[in-house]
Amino acid sequence: MQFTLVAFYGPKSPDFARLIRSCQDELSRLLLSSFHPYDIEQVHGTIIGLEGVRQNGVILSDNFLKHRSEKRFMDLKQIPTLLSTTPFLPMKLRIGGFRHYEKQAFKSQGRHPYLRSFSVQKNIAVAMGWPVDSCKPGPKQYPLDSLRRSFQKINVLHKFHKTETDKDDDFFFVLGRVDRCDGDELHIQKTEEILRTYMAGIQPFDLTLNLENLFVVGFLDTQLPIATSRPFTIKEVMQPAVQGKIMALYAKP
Repeated sequence: MQFTLVAFYGPKSPDFARLIRSCQDELSRLLLSSFHPYDIEQVHGTIIGLEGVRQNGVILSDNFLKHRSEKRFMDLKQIPTLLSTTPFLPMKLRIGGFRHYEKQAFKSQGRHPYLRSFSVQKNIAVAMGWPVDSCKPGPKQYPLDSLRRSFQKINVLHKFHKTETDKDDDFFFVLGRVDRCDGDELHIQKTEEILRTYMAGIQPFDLTLNLENLFVVGFLDTQLPIATSRPFTIKEVMQPAVQGKIMALYAKP
């Protein structure tokens, strides 16, 4: 089993569930059987991956080894303390309302947030939002990126922080999977534009990211299906017995 730290796994607020469902319905209409929607409870926003291997009672970080060529052992017992003391929580995240003809106060990976609000990346349909503080004019603090970066103190590396200067302030959530066939690229592009236009046209709404909606999830499948995944609340992760269980579930090298 592997583990990841995610937000909003399981039951959703009515507004968030409604947005997910409406996007999935539109994708099903446009892509027909080529689109495979996730269950609503399965949809989640990844904060940071905790992938690693168990070695003599400690967990070696996959991402530090893969991206920095550094052998570091993750101090997973410190996750509750880090999250309960960080200045970046609670954090408001904004979804929708990023219109292409309006100048925005920030860019996502160098692109206008309208273009990043929905995309089909390889075979996954991805929607995005951003911290409200990043959307405001003025100096940027990039709170979600900063939260992810703070995990390096416990030897956990975000997979999009391959170098020290990489930045990732995106709150992304996968709506489902897409079967891509040769010759359908134009149709995929049209689908992306329709979904971006929909996302831009909705009334923006904010989600509050806090300890109550964060979960450490053990998974066998990276899609995190409910049936084969095991979520732990942050309160549960504080308990030594649960910490021991998580350590025991990690894959061996």
